[in-house]
Amino acid sequence: GIGNLVIGTSGKGIDFSATGNSSGSMDNELFDDYEEGTWNWTLTDGTHNATATAGGWGTGYYRKIGGLAYVTAYIRISTLGSASGASMEITGLPFTSLSGNTIGTASGFACGRATNLDYNAGNVLGFQVGAGVSEVSLREWNDTGGTTSSSASSLSGDAIFIMTVIYPT
Repeated sequence: GIGNLVIGTSGKGIDFSATGNSSGSMDNELFDDYEEGTWNWTLTDGTHNATATAGGWGTGYYRKIGGLAYVTAYIRISTLGSASGASMEITGLPFTSLSGNTIGTASGFACGRATNLDYNAGNVLGFQVGAGVSEVSLREWNDTGGTTSSSASSLSGDAIFIMTVIYPT
C-alpha cells in the first residue's frame, strides 16, 4: 500500500489557493496543521482546585485543525474542596488561544449536558475562552442580564457537565 503523505518542512502544507473564492478578506489557503489527542483539565477558582471523579474523568479530548482547536471534556467533580468565589475556570487547555484584542481571538460555546448545578431557573452554563489564555471561564447566562462569571456556589461537589469549546490558536 501507499504510505502517508509527509510534509517535512516547517511552514509548508497543502496549498488550496487554486480554489480561492472568498468574498471576504482572505489571509491564507495553506493547510499546515492537524493534531489530535487527550488533555488533563482542572476545575479551579484560580487558587484552589476541585477534585475530579476518579476513573479517567479528568481527561478530555482535542482535535486541532489548522488554526482552530476543538476541545471537549466530560467534567465530573467529586468534591469542590476549598474552591470558592465567583470565577470558576477549567485550566489546562492543550493550546494557548490566539492573542490580541479582536473578536476573532475569543470564543464561547454552550454546555451539552449538565446535572447537579445550582443555577437560577432559566439560566444556563456557558464557556468562554479569552485571548492568549489556556483556560476556559465558566459563565452563567440568562436572557435578561447576559453572562456573569459562574461561582463555586453554583456548582456542587458532584457536578457533571459536558464542555465543548472551539477557539483560535
